[in-house]
Amino acid sequence: MGLALVLATPARSLSNNDLSTAANDPRPSASFSAPKNPQCSIPANTPPVFLSLRPCIWPHLLRLVTNGNLGQAPNALPTEAEVESFTIEIRGRMFIPKHVLLHHGHKTVLRFRNQDTELHAVVAKELFLGVSLNVGGNGAPEFGPNGLTRVIIPPEGFIEIQFTPSRAGSFSYLCDMPGHDMQAGIEVE
Repeated sequence: MGLALVLATPARSLSNNDLSTAANDPRPSASFSAPKNPQCSIPANTPPVFLSLRPCIWPHLLRLVTNGNLGQAPNALPTEAEVESFTIEIRGRMFIPKHVLLHHGHKTVLRFRNQDTELHAVVAKELFLGVSLNVGGNGAPEFGPNGLTRVIIPPEGFIEIQFTPSRAGSFSYLCDMPGHDMQAGIEVE
């Protein structure tokens, strides 16, 4: 664990001399007391800052950093299979698709992408009523006493709403910009 903290430290705080000294320190390391092996070699894709580490440390370092799950995301982060993700395009003053099916109690990411050259809004008060959520992107969210009430999305912009639907039902949403007759629906089962 101590080595992972050193590697996470910004490179500007460690000189090449510090790295070289640490890598060649003859004292046994609590985490990495790998015996010297003349057949160990440094992987070809090694970042230059790590070249001074003993080559035999690499397998141990990989196990430490990846928690033994090479090629997989760390266990603490949700996988894509655990999150439902939907993208709704706004094009030609229409929401595409017009209906989306979500699942009650599942982590969800809703993305709205405005492909038009004018402002649009997403108003879905009932769906987000009292729900804990995160809003990202370059839209302008508006909140009321009961939560998210509206998001204005600039031309060629997007918003991303991360939440977990708290109740089942049919929820409509619309664009309330003057002259825009745009409606669509979200079903939560």
